[in-house]
Amino acid sequence: SSSPSQPHHQQQQQQIKAPKPSRLHLDCGGLRGEKGAGEKGGGGGGEENKAERARTDIMQPEYNVSDVRRAMEKLRAHCGADAKACLRTIVLLQKITQKLQERPKKPQFRKLKLSSAAIQKKVVSKPGALDYLAFLGFEEPATQKGFLVLPAEKELDRKTSRALTMLARIYKEIEPEVPLLTTEQRKFRVFNGDKVDERSLAMLPQAKTKSDAQLVSESFREAKLRKALEGKILERQKLKRRYDRTIIRVVLRPEGTVLQAYFHPDERVLQVFEMIIKSLKDPRYAAGLSLRIPPTIEIKFTRDRMKTLDEMGLVPAATVNCFVKGAANSSSVLKEDVNALREAVLVAEPVPKPINEAEIQKAINDLVGPDPKAKGARRSKPKKKVPKWMRLQQQYGEQ
Repeated sequence: SSSPSQPHHQQQQQQIKAPKPSRLHLDCGGLRGEKGAGEKGGGGGGEENKAERARTDIMQPEYNVSDVRRAMEKLRAHCGADAKACLRTIVLLQKITQKLQERPKKPQFRKLKLSSAAIQKKVVSKPGALDYLAFLGFEEPATQKGFLVLPAEKELDRKTSRALTMLARIYKEIEPEVPLLTTEQRKFRVFNGDKVDERSLAMLPQAKTKSDAQLVSESFREAKLRKALEGKILERQKLKRRYDRTIIRVVLRPEGTVLQAYFHPDERVLQVFEMIIKSLKDPRYAAGLSLRIPPTIEIKFTRDRMKTLDEMGLVPAATVNCFVKGAANSSSVLKEDVNALREAVLVAEPVPKPINEAEIQKAINDLVGPDPKAKGARRSKPKKKVPKWMRLQQQYGEQ
């Protein structure tokens, strides 16, 4: 036998359950709505279902956020290696959503012209961007062809805030994949493996040869500096050298060809992998790549791809061995246009200078005093020895 409260409890559950919201999808003519099961009947039931769907959009935030994630994954897959184009589209979607959040009742913010240059380039031509606008409620009505319109009855209070949060999160996920240097700044070079001398792989420092007196003075200053920095973590961070670029040489094994390029220290290991993969003639070689920092430090793509080059210790210069699996019997694993860039002799490159060297030297001078052996340093003249009777006379005066 059922208790008297049980039917009332079931009735509450039935009231809480809302019909599944309508899905908007891309059709040949633009965005259109797909009617739910409840809209097949009379007009009165359809109006009630529309109100229920509007409430469901707010009541089920997890469902909505997953729609945004799926739309952005489709966009990212379409952009491929061009992560910058993906970010440009996300920025435009953020601006559209933010305007709707700030002034949701303003008509011009609820209407998008499809023939606009920005919309055409960053939204219409990018699968996933239209799906995101459909999630917000935009549709292309039959009476206004060429426009995406957000109906006035659509509620956007919480939807826009959750969408902006998800867009910001996805932006941060994609942003590290964008290269920080242009092709000209990369200065990509290829050196013939047969002509490479192991000694030429070393980088030439930019400092000139120092005298014995300068070396002794530096050793005393380093010891004094270490003592002054004991237990001072913040001061140590201030003395860390920063670079605006790093030079990386990738030695392809077993053929020995050297790929050389400049990178920004804040770029990811992913950019180094992409440089190698773009140079390979067979895409199947990409699955068998293995990077190793001599002598035994291995760089794994799945584990280290999002780490910065600075975090991996590849700044300001580094040589990395790249083992190409399945390429032992091949004459060359590189593309023909990359092989055409081969240079006969590998020259030693100067190590990039730190951009904050002047600040570091000033901080060191504040801690341990100026370097007397440094170039341009002022040397104090030795004081003349004053007789004792003269010092007493200056101190007490004539009696």
